[in-house]
Parts: sequence; C-alpha cells; structure tokens
Amino acid sequence: MTRAAKAVVAPGRGLIEEFNVGSREAWPRELLSHDFRHGLADWKSAGRARVEYVPGVSVPFCHYGLAAFGHFVLDGLLQIYLNHRALTSGEAILVHWPFEEAWMSDLIAQLDLPRTARRVLRKDAALLETARLSSALAGHGVYFPAAYSLKFFDWLRERLVGTRTVPTSFKRLYIRRRAGGRRPVHDQDQLEGFLRGRGFEILDPHAESVSRQAQRIAGADLLLSSWGSGLALAPLLGGARRVLELTPETVTDVWFSRQAAVNGLRYTPIIHPSTDGSIRPNLPAIDQALGRLA
Repeated sequence: MTRAAKAVVAPGRGLIEEFNVGSREAWPRELLSHDFRHGLADWKSAGRARVEYVPGVSVPFCHYGLAAFGHFVLDGLLQIYLNHRALTSGEAILVHWPFEEAWMSDLIAQLDLPRTARRVLRKDAALLETARLSSALAGHGVYFPAAYSLKFFDWLRERLVGTRTVPTSFKRLYIRRRAGGRRPVHDQDQLEGFLRGRGFEILDPHAESVSRQAQRIAGADLLLSSWGSGLALAPLLGGARRVLELTPETVTDVWFSRQAAVNGLRYTPIIHPSTDGSIRPNLPAIDQALGRLA
C-alpha cells in the first residue's frame, strides 16, 4: 500500500490505482506520477520509497477514505466490526496512516480495542505480510448494505449510545452541511429558520463529538439532511425512524435508499434541480413532505 493507500499492489493483480475515496486535501492527485515511474511492460516502480514492513496479520483501515465521514463509518468501522475478535485477541492488528482529524481517533477509541491492537504507519509505503480485507475494492458498507448492516449498527449503537430504546419524547433533527464544502446547501440559514419553525433542532456535526451526535440521533424521531455523509448514522434513529433527504437530481446512486430498506427506515427523498450536486432548498416541497408525515 502506498501513502494513504492511494494505490495497492495485490498478488496476481498488480497495482490497483485510485483505491482511496478520501484524503483529497491531504494527498496530491498526481501521487502515483510523483512516486512511480513507468518501466518495461507498463510496470510502475518507485526508486526511493521508504517502505514499512508489517509482520503478521493486518487489518488495513486506510484503504477507505479518511476524509469522508460516511466512508469512515460505513466502510472503515465495518472492517473493525468484522475483525473485532481477531483484533482484541491479538491475532491481527489494525493499521492506518495518521488520522487527519481528532474525531477519527476519538471514535476509534470507543470501540473496545486494546491499545496494542493498532499500528500507525509512518512511511511512504507499507508491505503487509498478510492483509485481511473485506470488500476491498469497493465501499460495500456504503453502496451494498446487507444483513450484516443490522448487526453492525447494533454493535456501534452499544458503544456510542447504549442499548436500543424507543425515545419517550420524539424530536426532529436537521443535520447542518458545512459551509464551503464540495456539496453546499445554499441559503442554509433560511432553511434552518424554516425548520426551527416546524419543530426541528439543528445538529452541527463539526461542533459536536461523534458520540454526542449518535446520542441525539438515537433519541430522535425524524432526521432531515442533505444527501451524503450526514445520513451515515441514520440507522441509529429511534421512534418512527423517518428520514427526509434533500437530493440533487444529478445523483444517480441510490446508496441511502438501500441503507434505509435494510435498516427499516421510512425514507423520503426530496429531489432538487442541480447541475453540480449542490442544493438550493425547495421550501414548499419540504413543507409538503413534512405535512404528509404529520
């Protein structure tokens, strides 16, 4: 694996490029052309790469995106769940490059892993003696949720929230989208004022710990969010487990509708005209959708 798992070499498969879905800000797009040179028969090689050798059995966390919350939870944490017994028994070790944000380490720390069960990689490339990879070439936790998703979220709920209970006082939550991101919600202040008038609380995922976010979502009845990572913890919802998603018409992937179906969520997408993935909230359409849920 090369830096941040931008590429992976697998026996019999050669170099697998563009393996990582995140870390756009941390690693240059031209990483492979910087690190590797074409040789005979289109082989690529790196002459001065610093290689870190990892003996034994490793569970690579870093081949999934480190910057995207949804992939971090639904793909990365899924690897820990699937290999939890091996990691806690010492049979395997979790390996990753340094995390980019503090919440990532805080979240990993709540998953009952011994301190000795992790190794932070420091060099340009890692050579793993044996790698345990699940869904290695795609974010299956995000894009192809199946029956394991139910047990995964039970496991995650127990660590972040506690045992599952039905909330006694139902709440509505809107998950705020970070300003200046790649998928902006325009006029978000206006949207939030509109939603507060209809009983919503605002959840800012960049101002609260992940465990606090999980607790608030687990105690809610209805969740509204723009499409993407904001819905990663939606299966923790209590009550009627209703989700409204503001979706741009340019989105052809229906990953969350599958996640909702598997996890028994009552899901309503509200389609918005868009050419770049951004959302300009259609307040009448949102109001109509909320009216149907009343």
